[in-house]
Amino acid sequence: MKKILRMKFNIKFLTVRNQVSTTFILLFLVFSFVLLALYYFAIIQIAQKSVIDEIYSKVENLQKDATFEIEKSLLDLDNLHMYFSSDVSDHANYRMSNYDRLLNAYFSKTLNVNSISTVWEPGRFSSLNGTITDSIDFRMLFYRRIYRSYFSIKNDSIPPDEGILKSQDWYNDTYALRKPTIQEPVLSKSAELGDAQVLETIISAPLIKNLELYCLTAMELDISAWLAQLIKLNEQSNVQYTIVSSNGTFIYHPQAENLTKPVSAVYPELNNDAKFLEYLAKGIHAERSLSINNEEISVINFPVKFKPTNNFWNITVFMPVELYTTIVWQKMQIALFIWFLFLFIFGVGIIYIVRSITAGIGAVRFVAGKFASGDLKEISKVRINTRRFSEDIDSVLKDLDFLATELVEISRFADEIGKGNYKSDLVIRGKKDLLSNSLINMRENLIEAKRNELFQVEKEAHNNWITGGIAKFAVILQQNAANLDGMTYQIISELVKYLDAEMGAFFVRLKDENQRDVIVLKAAYAYNKQKFLETEIIPGEGIIGTVAVEKEMIYLKKVPDNYIQISSGLGGAKPNVLVAFPLISNNELYGIIEIAGFNPLSDDQIAFLGNLSKNVASALATAQTSFNQNNLVQKYESISDSLQQKVSENALLINELDSLKTSSNKVNAEYYFLLNAIDKYIYRASINEQGIIIQINRIFADLLQQIPSLLIGSSYGNGLRTNDFVLSSYLSQFSPNEKAEALFFDAEINSESHMTLRQVVVPIYSRDQEWIRFDVIAYDIQSETELKKKYFELSSKYTQENTLFNEQNSVLQLKIDTLQLDIQLLMQEKKALTEKLNRRLGGNY
Repeated sequence: MKKILRMKFNIKFLTVRNQVSTTFILLFLVFSFVLLALYYFAIIQIAQKSVIDEIYSKVENLQKDATFEIEKSLLDLDNLHMYFSSDVSDHANYRMSNYDRLLNAYFSKTLNVNSISTVWEPGRFSSLNGTITDSIDFRMLFYRRIYRSYFSIKNDSIPPDEGILKSQDWYNDTYALRKPTIQEPVLSKSAELGDAQVLETIISAPLIKNLELYCLTAMELDISAWLAQLIKLNEQSNVQYTIVSSNGTFIYHPQAENLTKPVSAVYPELNNDAKFLEYLAKGIHAERSLSINNEEISVINFPVKFKPTNNFWNITVFMPVELYTTIVWQKMQIALFIWFLFLFIFGVGIIYIVRSITAGIGAVRFVAGKFASGDLKEISKVRINTRRFSEDIDSVLKDLDFLATELVEISRFADEIGKGNYKSDLVIRGKKDLLSNSLINMRENLIEAKRNELFQVEKEAHNNWITGGIAKFAVILQQNAANLDGMTYQIISELVKYLDAEMGAFFVRLKDENQRDVIVLKAAYAYNKQKFLETEIIPGEGIIGTVAVEKEMIYLKKVPDNYIQISSGLGGAKPNVLVAFPLISNNELYGIIEIAGFNPLSDDQIAFLGNLSKNVASALATAQTSFNQNNLVQKYESISDSLQQKVSENALLINELDSLKTSSNKVNAEYYFLLNAIDKYIYRASINEQGIIIQINRIFADLLQQIPSLLIGSSYGNGLRTNDFVLSSYLSQFSPNEKAEALFFDAEINSESHMTLRQVVVPIYSRDQEWIRFDVIAYDIQSETELKKKYFELSSKYTQENTLFNEQNSVLQLKIDTLQLDIQLLMQEKKALTEKLNRRLGGNY
């Protein structure tokens, strides 16, 4: 209660302080805006003055440059007159050479000796008519770098000249005033300088001694350098700098068409301001603002005066007000930026000081408001640093901070319990902390109730999972009862998915050729893909073979490193667990299912596999029996058809072979009959592969003048006088294992008759394509008869027919032997199938 009363008092006190601070801030803002307005107007005045001062400064520089150049030239004239004043009193006695001497002496004295050769050349002075007369004392023309000067005594005429010196204004003005004068500048173009603009003026002074005018001196002065400065100023800005004469005409204007025009003609608006035109005529400084061509123009006149003369001309500046405003604003921006930066820094400092006073009030007000509305979540976001405030609000802030922390913690705990997070904890301040103790008891009761509910739900879920799985696979078994391949793949693929495993394999027990039991991989599935693998395992070999022998489930929680490898998207990975269980029906093994994965199997999953194995084994037994029986019947029928077909083919081949033999016998009989018939006209012999005679007819032996029995065993080549090398080469290249062509050649017989015989060596083969001998047929080329030709034709035909017969005979004999072997094998297989079917079907086959 004490804390609450103290907190109320402190809040009231801080509220009053907050009001005072707020009033102070408002007064500061009003003062700042007033000061800003005053500063703004002051800046405008300062900026305007700076723009005017900048223009004044540029024009003053032009004034100084012009007056310096002209007054320096006037001083040169004055010095020259002083130099001559001591000699001109007796001028009638001087001749031109004396003045040359004086001028030469003057320039040698006043100029740099090194530059005399370039700026002063002796002999450049001469009288205009070459002599000095009494009627006119003298006229002299001389040149010096940038100007020309005349000495002239008072008379009614001046020397003739080109350029601006041709005018008599300088002469008349100086003669009348008896003091130095300056003529207004003249703007012209110089042919020597490529028609560049040249600004020139004339300065003149009288030479007076004892109140008597002795002569006048004039100089033509080029001030184009000064004009160049003026042109440069015009090019650098939109401000127009012009030269106006005392009579109000433009000596120079940036726009060439305005030259020599009156100011009032170029700017008619000035006709309404006679005072300004009067100032131009008198050389008085003046400023005006005019509206020219709907544009505000500021006009400023600056007179250029020269001492000791009264002559002058004007520099008149025309500046658009818009440009003037732009320049003023550019200059104001920097000043305003500095001012706003100062206000910002000063304002931040004031705000920081005030907020350090009122921050505590705001925090207290915010927290109190949230307490009133029950918005405890926002209170938890408040971070109060009590070190910033005075002691009179520390206690309020600490109390509010403590209460807010407690309420937020309780609210957090209640929210976590509501979300089902029973692990959340709450700090109990003591036994009297009723709210915290009640919340803790509520949490324990909810935990117990949740535990019982989860147990029932989990138990029911397990039962539903097992029952649903059995029903699901029963449908699969029923749908694929007649298709062993489809049934095995559907079972293993759905089982892997149902167990949330990684891969699986379905093995079935079959008989090999020797009627031994083998375990064959029928279907495989891994990572949602069908695997086509061929694996045959002998019982007792590996895990699958062990299951086949022991007929018990094997469950490995640690798979050997070299047993299996599962390929995943992240690379190769070895499964963690593996289970292999047999499919047994009526105590007979029909197959084995293997499942591998990363997650261990639960007891419910193991029990489910045990129940499922019985159903799958029963369906597999039925399907396998039906499958084996159908395969036996189909195989028996296929063998019977094949056997009948092969018997028919064998009979056809035998008939074809008999026909071939009959044809061959006919050709042989015709051949041997012909041989016997023409044996009396043809020389015939038989030799082996070494060329040794093994048989020879009578007429051939008589031709060789030998007895036939004596020739047998001798070399056939010895009976040839020529071309015996042809026969020997043919025999050396002959191979009994390769087919050889007949040899035709002509050779002379080694006898007294020296007869040349045409000989044919024909290789003779048996029906089994084995080489027997060579038959040599020869006849006299000169006594060749039609019968001999027919013999050779028949001999060639016989050779071809014999070769073709041997080839066809070999092919037919091979086919017959193969067919007979196939018939024997089919008969044996048919006999075995008949016995197996008789055992299965009770003797119907």
